[in-house]
Amino acid sequence: MENSVANYLMNTEKKATKKVIFIEHNINIGGSVISLLNMAKLIKENYEVIIYCFKGSKFINLYKRAELKVYELPFKIFEKSMLFLVINLLWLPRGKRLILEMFKMIFYTLPIMFKFYRLFKKEQPDLIHVNNSLRFNRAEILAAYFARIPCICHVRQIHRCTWIDLWVARNVSCFIAVSQAVKQNYIKWGIPEDRIELLYNASDLNLFKPYCKAGQIRLRQHLGLNENYIYILAAGRLISKKGFEYLFQVLAEVIYEYPHVRALIVGEGPDSDHLQNLVQKLSLKDYIFFIGCVDNMQDYYNLVDIVVQYSVEPDPFPRVVIEAMACGRPVIGSNSGGIGEAIDDGKTGLLIPLGDVNSLKNALMKLIDDANKRTEMGINARKKAEQLYDIKKYADKLYKIYKEIL
Repeated sequence: MENSVANYLMNTEKKATKKVIFIEHNINIGGSVISLLNMAKLIKENYEVIIYCFKGSKFINLYKRAELKVYELPFKIFEKSMLFLVINLLWLPRGKRLILEMFKMIFYTLPIMFKFYRLFKKEQPDLIHVNNSLRFNRAEILAAYFARIPCICHVRQIHRCTWIDLWVARNVSCFIAVSQAVKQNYIKWGIPEDRIELLYNASDLNLFKPYCKAGQIRLRQHLGLNENYIYILAAGRLISKKGFEYLFQVLAEVIYEYPHVRALIVGEGPDSDHLQNLVQKLSLKDYIFFIGCVDNMQDYYNLVDIVVQYSVEPDPFPRVVIEAMACGRPVIGSNSGGIGEAIDDGKTGLLIPLGDVNSLKNALMKLIDDANKRTEMGINARKKAEQLYDIKKYADKLYKIYKEIL
């Protein structure tokens, strides 16, 4: 009798556990992928979590190491599909973009929508959480609507919304914006403000924290780095909008005046070969070092003196900025998008006008010259991270959003 009651209670508890399906559109490791990893680890104790990613995704093993249920879908994202290649071979004037949108909707979005619909009916989740913006998740949102499942759209991009996006948006239960810049962009395109929740990205402050000076020295010695040099870190996907090319050109001038300066570049991307060739051309191969992707970013933040996020387009809310702040490092960043919200100019770092290389050079030299200012900004940066970007506070707000929907 006791065993029967125990089994009944266990089955009841199991049925009461809500199931959340996450869908990640990106296939490369980047900010959205890491943010989803953090979210899934946060809620898996209270929800059944399943993650679906597209064919060719490079982060599946990363998720599996975190003991998450992750499955690769048997179809590609639109940008990697044969249809996308065919469309790009067609020459159409800008005025005929509508034709391309309709072409994509009919021959990609709708077929994929039916596949997601069948998946959702089979899995019977309580919530669909798409981890990217409207334009990338039209099929998933429509499938959730027809399957009568609430859907959250976690917006991590600043982009224009087409009339198709606005039509699809009506079927979203709640939008989550990673910054005010992202939120205001959607409001500008016609998404009602009361449907958008602001939830900044966050970091584990027990992992991303400042090391003592002795710890920094040990790290540098372990990696064969000079403990007396000034090290600058730039991290992210190696693509044009992240501004690495302009940063290197500025560093060529800075290093000429400060030969004890070195730069570490963490990340990978399609521009990797071009950027390495540029370093050779600028005669900086002994000053700028490409590290690739790493699993211990907290160590790299701590062994450098300055972090730079020189995006040349409005950046929604890069994780690099808040992780560096959590590690007590001053950040130089472009005053656009979410970067301008994260950095308090002159207090936690320095903001520079978008695309202004002279301001970037002056900001770098200012912090290279002033160790006390670097320390002061780093302390302030850590305090702000504790106030706004703590993963525990992030979890509280995420749970609140979920409970309101479920």
